[in-house]
Amino acid sequence: MNFRFEYPGILSFLALLPVLLGIIVFGNWLRRRQLGRFAHAAVLPRLTTSISRVRRALKTALLIMAMMMGVVALARPQYGFTEQRLPRKAVDVMIGIDTSASMLSQDFPPNRLQRAANELTALIHKLSGDRVGIIAFAGEAYLQCPLTTDYAIAEQVLETLTPQSVPVPGTAIARAIKLAEENFDKNEQGKKVLVLLTDGEDQGSDPVRAARDAAKKGIVIHAIGIGSESGAPIPLPEGGVKKDEEGHAVNSKMDFQTLKSIAAITGGVAIKARPAGYMELDRITQEISALEKRTLSETRKTVYQERFQWFLFPALLLVLIEMLIPERKPQGWMARENEGAEA
Repeated sequence: MNFRFEYPGILSFLALLPVLLGIIVFGNWLRRRQLGRFAHAAVLPRLTTSISRVRRALKTALLIMAMMMGVVALARPQYGFTEQRLPRKAVDVMIGIDTSASMLSQDFPPNRLQRAANELTALIHKLSGDRVGIIAFAGEAYLQCPLTTDYAIAEQVLETLTPQSVPVPGTAIARAIKLAEENFDKNEQGKKVLVLLTDGEDQGSDPVRAARDAAKKGIVIHAIGIGSESGAPIPLPEGGVKKDEEGHAVNSKMDFQTLKSIAAITGGVAIKARPAGYMELDRITQEISALEKRTLSETRKTVYQERFQWFLFPALLLVLIEMLIPERKPQGWMARENEGAEA
C-alpha cells in the first residue's frame, strides 16, 4: 500500500475531537441554563427565537470536520513515491604524523606528539564521509591504519602512537609521502590528500623531490608545522635531555620553510600550529571540502509524494463556510413567524 503518514503519531489527536464536541454541547447547554435564570420561562422562547439550533449544529459539525482534516494534514499524508539516485562524494585523506624523538619536545604542552595527535583527532571529527588513513613516520614510515570510513578506529590508532611506533630513529618526511602515494587507490577518481603534521626537521630524505612526484599523481599535501622556531630540548624517557657528541643539549627547531615548499608544490597549504587552540584546522578542512570529490558510492532514496493538500484545502474551505453561516435566522423569516404567533 502506497498511502502512508510521515508523522502518524499526530493522528492520536483525533481522539480529542469527541471531547471537544462534548465541550461545545455542554457549553451550549450551560448558556441556555444561565439565560433561563434571568428570563421567565414564558419569555425565554421569544429571546431565543432568532437563534437557529440547526444552524448552530451545522456550524459545530463544520468546525469539527475542519479540525479533523487539519489534524490529518499535519500528519503529512503521502501517496505514491519516486526513487532518486544520490551519489555519495568523498576525498581520500591520508594523515602522516611525525613520531620521531624530537616530537617529545614540550614547547607545545604536554608535548609535540600528543598535541599533534589531538590536532589530527579534531581534524577527523571535521571530516564527513571522507576515507581516512594513518601513517606514522620517523626514520622510516609505517602504515598504521589503511583508508577507512571508520573514524573510531583511526582515532584509536592516534591515541596509541608513541616514538616506539617507528623503531627507526630520525625524520624522513619523503618516506611518509612515498608510503601515502603507494596506499592511495590508483583506480579512484578525484583528489587525494595527505595531511602532514611534523616539526619539519627532515634528515636528508629530500621531501621536496617526493612532493614533486606526488603532485604528478594528483596528491595534494597540506602541512601543519608543530613546534617553536626558537627550539626546545628533547627529553629522554630515562630522564634528562638528548645531547650531541660534544655534550650540548640538542635544540629541536621547527623547519617551516621545508613544509611551505612541500605544500606549495602540490597546491596545498602550510600552517603553523598554535600552542593553544585548533583554529588552523578550519583552513585545512575548507581546502579539503573545496576539492573535486570522487563518487564513493551511489545510494537510492525514496521520495514520497506529499498529499497534505488533499485535507488542508478542504479544511480551510469548511472553516470559511462555517464563518459565513450566521447562527441567527433571517429577519424576514422571523417577522413571518411572529405574525403567525400573534394570529
